[in-house]
Amino acid sequence: MNRKEKRRIRREKLKRIFTYANILSFSRILMAVPLVMALDGRLFDESMRNWACFGIILAIFLSDVLDGPLARWTDQVTNLGKVIDPVADKICMMVVLIFLIQDKDFGHLFFTFFILITTRDTLLIITAIHLIQNQEEVFESLVSGKIFIFTSVVMMIFYIFPTPDYLRLIAYTLSILFFIISTYFYYQNFKESFKRIKSA
Repeated sequence: MNRKEKRRIRREKLKRIFTYANILSFSRILMAVPLVMALDGRLFDESMRNWACFGIILAIFLSDVLDGPLARWTDQVTNLGKVIDPVADKICMMVVLIFLIQDKDFGHLFFTFFILITTRDTLLIITAIHLIQNQEEVFESLVSGKIFIFTSVVMMIFYIFPTPDYLRLIAYTLSILFFIISTYFYYQNFKESFKRIKSA
């Protein structure tokens, strides 16, 4: 293979990495930094803190909603994008959860939430890696998983901003409910994949 051909292959690989959708997903990871600073009050004064947090969380949520359709619209769906998308979601979610755990009134709720998500996602990642090695397939986020992320974002916003306690409880309960539902569908999805491997 000559040098020109190597350069062409390298350019093609870069195009598959730095797609518009992947850049959007990468930006979601980077937005975790100003989010931490805004939550801690180091980036904005107290009067602007809540609005800044809301704006950053909204930008993170919109990037999550748009990256999948953008990848399909531009015909740039990649395995890397399928991996980055849920990883970016979880990084941003964990940042907010760690902040909320420190609250003396409801920190125990978010510590429980943190343990549940960490345990579930660790098992999902281990299972997904095993299946990738056997059938070379990267699994996309399920719709139930996206709904879980959405309800969790709403719930965390309710706890960051002054909100009636009954709304907070409803949002927390819905998040736990969709956590259970999404876990069930991930389990079914992986179960079918193991069946295909055995029958192959």
